[in-house]
Amino acid sequence: AFWLQATGLIFVLFTGLGVADLFRHYHKHDLDLKRILSVGTLTLVCAYFTVHSFIKARRMAKKKT
Repeated sequence: AFWLQATGLIFVLFTGLGVADLFRHYHKHDLDLKRILSVGTLTLVCAYFTVHSFIKARRMAKKKT
């Protein structure tokens, strides 16, 4: 369960960096479609893995008790 939580935190970091990059370019008015598709897709995938890691860690912790 600890390993899943640790990887979940890494994915939280990547998700936050992706969101920050999109906001930064949005406020600079420098956001193009290629960046939205590449960074946005990667950010969504990392967000999915974040949620999935923590849900799976919770399930594993419940099995042990």
